[in-house]
Amino acid sequence: MKKYLICFLAICILSFSIAFAQSPDSTLQRRDTIRPALVTADMVRTQSSYQIKPVPASFVSPAGGEPDIIKMVQTLPGVSPGVDGFSSFYVRGGNFGNNVVTLDGVPIYGLSHLLGMVSIVPSSIIKDCTFQVGGFSAEQFNFASSYMEISTKDSLVVRPQGSVAISTLMASASLMVPLIKEKASMLVSLRYSPLGFEYNKLRPRLSLGVDAPDSLNTLVGDAYSKLNIKVGKKGMLSASCFYSADKYDFSMSELSRDYVEWYNLIASAAYSGQINDDLTFAVNAYYNNHNSFQATEKQLSSHEVLQLMSTLKEFSIGARIKYRTPNNIDLRFGLDTRQGFFNPGAYRNGSVLTDNKKSSLIIGLSGEIDMSDPEKYDLKVSARGNFYLQGGKLSFHPEIRAGLRYHISPSLTAEATFDQLSQFYHTLEGLPTGWSIDMKILSTNKVKPESATQVYAGVAWDNQRWKVKAGGYYKYMRNLVYFTNAAVMFSPALTSWESEVESGKGRSYGGEFQAGYSDGRLDVTVSYTISKTDRIFPSINNGNPFPARFDRRHILSVDGQYPFSRSSSFEHGASTRVSLMSGHMESMRSAIYKTELFGMTQDDPLYKYFCSLDYYTHPNNYRMPTNFRWDLGYYLTFMGKRVSTTLNLGVYNLTNRHNAVSLYYDDTDKQWKQLSIFPIMPSLMLRIDF
Repeated sequence: MKKYLICFLAICILSFSIAFAQSPDSTLQRRDTIRPALVTADMVRTQSSYQIKPVPASFVSPAGGEPDIIKMVQTLPGVSPGVDGFSSFYVRGGNFGNNVVTLDGVPIYGLSHLLGMVSIVPSSIIKDCTFQVGGFSAEQFNFASSYMEISTKDSLVVRPQGSVAISTLMASASLMVPLIKEKASMLVSLRYSPLGFEYNKLRPRLSLGVDAPDSLNTLVGDAYSKLNIKVGKKGMLSASCFYSADKYDFSMSELSRDYVEWYNLIASAAYSGQINDDLTFAVNAYYNNHNSFQATEKQLSSHEVLQLMSTLKEFSIGARIKYRTPNNIDLRFGLDTRQGFFNPGAYRNGSVLTDNKKSSLIIGLSGEIDMSDPEKYDLKVSARGNFYLQGGKLSFHPEIRAGLRYHISPSLTAEATFDQLSQFYHTLEGLPTGWSIDMKILSTNKVKPESATQVYAGVAWDNQRWKVKAGGYYKYMRNLVYFTNAAVMFSPALTSWESEVESGKGRSYGGEFQAGYSDGRLDVTVSYTISKTDRIFPSINNGNPFPARFDRRHILSVDGQYPFSRSSSFEHGASTRVSLMSGHMESMRSAIYKTELFGMTQDDPLYKYFCSLDYYTHPNNYRMPTNFRWDLGYYLTFMGKRVSTTLNLGVYNLTNRHNAVSLYYDDTDKQWKQLSIFPIMPSLMLRIDF
């Protein structure tokens, strides 16, 4: 992997801080929400599901000051964050690519801006969000860990509503306007990042501890529009379009220039209606296009341009129907078709183009039954059948899911879930930052569909002010995708990606705990996970188990928020977050041993390169130091009749702890060192709502 790409991760935050590295004898950490008014959302948990209701901007401020609902999930039980400050997360032992995030039912395959620092979904367009780690419904498919469903605003406003905001990383504006009174409305949102401008202005004044580009040009932003039309008394038609772009070109010297880009384009339409009080239906269709692009331009004896491209285009049509029987049992049935066209690792050298075009078709049939007695139980049982067609071969993948909540008393509930999951699209993961350059591939004869089976059991206690949940899970994963050489993520070798992919098994089990207290003024939430996750691949470590990279044994997060003063026209308060967790796993050389090559002696200058070999006991054999981070924030809100103004001030990583991202060996100093990215970072966000 090119060294400057690792450095580039640090450079992306140099508009407001300095990135640096240090030795492994310091400690490390990973999470990434700073929050100057910490509670990112009101949150209710039911059956391994978190219902997240966004609240005003005064309650959100991740690293860099940009509200980000996706970062919220990194604090939940059962979730292990990836690199500190970025968007990656790992749920109940799965890979980052085993998670699915949808926008109004459409999967988002390029999830981040700024190399993973900010998600591409603007907070201003979000109506609500559901994050599930178990107890999935039958209509959710093509994933093996978690499902995050983001719904956008769809109300028919009677007067224009909107907001404008500026933070350390992004400037944004949104507007929702009525087109026909109580019949039609439109939502529009725009965001743009001034990162390139900030970097080029600050670059001459910063003394950097890493190799940094001489210049950085960026085009980072997104645009969203949605049309809502009321049809009749009970029908709703919606059509939306979403576009996001990340484009970076930078120069490390006068003789070269590098380019990294990714794009998302989503167009969707949906109609929901009601035939009678007991029978409702919905149909939807969408087009989804995700592209990533890398290029190197060099001026040597001749002008050379090398390009690496990956694309995923998807067309989908689905239908749902729900019927409530006379005895209040809900029956749901669905049909989904999803056609995918892939071209992963296409490579161009001059005029020569090497393609890897493949396609697949998924047809899914689902059924679900929900029954409940409000004072005794809630029961959900579902079944799904997936027909997968690729390369002329058809396979069938059934899934059974169930969830039960039993009310022991008015305040005490027991719950259990069982899930079988199948995943047909995979992610070849490079750096664990959640950035969108990771290549998306499909299941083939060699790369089988991933699958997972998991069970969960726990109890919940609620006495109005206190909410406590505790439970345990066990998860077994099959055909897990492992990219054996992540270094080729920036190499023409990606054209032969199938030869670099291994399939294996995984196992994860642990306990999940959460306790929350709220008295109408003080809000405190404590989340804790204890877990163990390992991997087994036949051709790796002699087929013996080894720890997953983000097998963090302990993860603790404490969130608190308190308003100092609250009135009809003014509010101000503070929030804090403390994160403490085990370090992730890295592969570290255990010893050096000597070997011999014919005709080469110790006096030969190349002897140390060819006859001195590294010995590793097994992959991921070293646990990084413990992670710790303390964030602190303050918010101030003025509320008028039509306009409210909110100012967020925050400090991310208040103790300036150098939490490590990775290990590397320094040939000059002859020692292992750790790379840290985020130091102490102030953030600011100003938002005006009208």
